[in-house]
Amino acid sequence: MENLKIKATNRTPDILFDCENDILEIKGKSYPSNITWHSRSIYDHACVFCHEKNHKK
Repeated sequence: MENLKIKATNRTPDILFDCENDILEIKGKSYPSNITWHSRSIYDHACVFCHEKNHKK
């Protein structure tokens, strides 16, 4: 699974989802006009990550 990297803007935080090292890092403040879209991409990535992680056992 590929890592998720979203660069910070003046309204959204920097996101790093490092799947190889099991790290989710969120830095900065969040003032997105569409919080659902921004949060959804992180949530979707986390769901796939957890599903794949659980099936590797």
